[in-house]
Amino acid sequence: CNHLYRITLTVTDDSACVATKEDSVRIFDTLRPVVVGAIADTTVDDCSVAGATLAYTNVHDLMVAFPQLTITDNCSDTMYMTLTYADVASATDCPITVTRTYTLADRCGNDTAFSYVITIQDTTPPSFVRPNDTIVYRLADCSVDTATATLGVPTVSIDNCTTGLTPSYRDEDITPADACPGNTTIRRIWHLEDACGNVATSDSVQTITILDTVAPTLTLTIDSMMLDCNSPFLTTYHNQISAPANATATDACSAVTITIDTIVVPGACKYTYTEKYVFRATDECGNYVEDSAFLYVIDTIAPTFDVVPAPQVFEC
Repeated sequence: CNHLYRITLTVTDDSACVATKEDSVRIFDTLRPVVVGAIADTTVDDCSVAGATLAYTNVHDLMVAFPQLTITDNCSDTMYMTLTYADVASATDCPITVTRTYTLADRCGNDTAFSYVITIQDTTPPSFVRPNDTIVYRLADCSVDTATATLGVPTVSIDNCTTGLTPSYRDEDITPADACPGNTTIRRIWHLEDACGNVATSDSVQTITILDTVAPTLTLTIDSMMLDCNSPFLTTYHNQISAPANATATDACSAVTITIDTIVVPGACKYTYTEKYVFRATDECGNYVEDSAFLYVIDTIAPTFDVVPAPQVFEC
């Protein structure tokens, strides 16, 4: 590397007299190797520093991997050069940047350093299996349980880099405009995102159908009655019992309509019969309940004679 040359100068004159002079020359190599070209920055899809591309410790292998590089030295052939590298990773996780610095040294210890950046970025989205579409029914107070504990959460949440992912969701009301007040349709949109911001593209929509199948509560405020066919109260009671005001109804989800249907059942004779008044309370979702009141018309009075013939005597 550093060479010392000893020089002897000999001078002889015509008389054969000889004079000598010795000196030395030391030659130093202080020039660094020259690298022409560069390694382009690169991006790899991975999760950690371990995913950085292969590093080289041999000049020949480096030049094969990156043929755009030309490496020369004024004194040393590349086969005698040494190649080392050092990686410095960023503190961030998404992405991770690794600055790789190669140091190339000739046999005299003259070195040249050059660097490039490896970006390690997780671009693979997670995946999951959403809960099944479901139908739930309102309770008597019109409440409904739509909690995830009841309707389910996604299963098989998988990500190549991040563990312990927890999906989130938002609900959208997509109830048709013509739906009754107690029926609702919810689109539950599930969202799963890993630490690097990759969002799952799995089928994410769970449809929740909420139905009101609870009938209203109906209370009659008039009792059934039994009257004789010639009772002076017959017409009055008939009008009273068939009035909608004789029933009250409530429903927790929607308004209630009360209707009355009258059914006449003939009795054993002309003036005996039963009037059945069927009260029906129907909510806006078509759920209904019925109760009935009865008017029993009977004939319990024996007939009377207008004219009774006088007793007569006949000769045998």
